[in-house]
Amino acid sequence: MKRTILVTGASKGIGRAIAERLARDGLRGVDPLWQRPRRRGKASLAAINAAGGEGRLLTFDTADRVACREALEADMAAHGTYYGAVLNAGIAP
Repeated sequence: MKRTILVTGASKGIGRAIAERLARDGLRGVDPLWQRPRRRGKASLAAINAAGGEGRLLTFDTADRVACREALEADMAAHGTYYGAVLNAGIAP
């Protein structure tokens, strides 16, 4: 069974390093969540896959709680519930 870890803020920096490490440790389905820019999400996904993970990209506006809930529920309905979560994302002014 593949275990999915939800990693917020995985498109760059610490979040990306965490997602890559989880992938190297054998956890699959590491999910970088991103809103923009798309190229960072794709680069992060490629790095996660290169580290042995199987990532997915989810896109939504984090300021919209309904959109967040819908995106996460749809992903869990399609792929199963998350084994864990690393809440790394932050908002800077």
